Amino acid sequence: MHRIGRTGRAGREGRALLLVTPRERRMLQVIERVTGQKVSEVRMPAPQAVLDARIKKLTNSLKPLVADAETTHGELFDRLAADIGCTARALAAALLRKATNGQALDLSSVEREQPLVPNNAPRERSERSERSFTGDRPERRAPMPLGEGRARCRTALGARDGIAAKNLLGAILNEGGLARDAIGRIQIRETFSLVELPEEGLDRLLAKLKDTRVAGKQLKLRRYRED
Repeated sequence: MHRIGRTGRAGREGRALLLVTPRERRMLQVIERVTGQKVSEVRMPAPQAVLDARIKKLTNSLKPLVADAETTHGELFDRLAADIGCTARALAAALLRKATNGQALDLSSVEREQPLVPNNAPRERSERSERSFTGDRPERRAPMPLGEGRARCRTALGARDGIAAKNLLGAILNEGGLARDAIGRIQIRETFSLVELPEEGLDRLLAKLKDTRVAGKQLKLRRYRED
C-alpha cells in the first residue's frame, strides 16, 4: 500500500486512491476495522477507455502546436524527409513514436498492461493473504479452481524477483505464440507464481518456453501437481 497522507493538505480538498495488491487485502481489512471506515473499491478502467484517454491527452498537447508548426518547422520537415528518403507519413509517424516515448497507444498493447484478475470480482473478505498482518510465517493458500480445458503451471519466479503478472503474460504471449484469451488466471506469490494454460498441447508449449527468460531469469514453467 502507498501512504495517502498528503491528500487535501492545507485545507484543500482532494481524492485519495489506495493501491492494494492481492496479498495486502488482509491488511486493508484491519485498517477498515481500526478506523471504522469502509474503503470502497473502484474498478480499473477498461483498456479501450485507457486508450481513448491517452489519445485525447496527446491530441490536446499537439493541438496548440499545429497552428504555426508548418511555418516554423515545415522546411526542416521537408529536408529531413528528403535526407532520410522516406514519405512524409513515415517521418511524421517516427516523430510521433519518439514524442510518445514508447507509451502503449494501441488496444492490444494497452490490454497487455492490464491486471489479470477480473476487475468486477467482489472483494473476498475471507481471502487470506500470503503473510499475516503481523508478519508471521506465510500462510498456505489453496489455488483457485481451474477452468475447463486448462492446466495449472508453476514457475519459481515470484514477487521477490520483481515479477508482475504482465511480465509473465508478455513472455508467454511472445514466446509461446498463444492468443491472450488462451491464458487464464496468473497468481503471483512471494516465492513462485502459478499460470493457467491450455491443457491441449501443453507439453509442446512448455518445450517452446523452455529457454524463455523473464526479468533476466529463466522462466522454467512446469506442470503444477496439486497433491
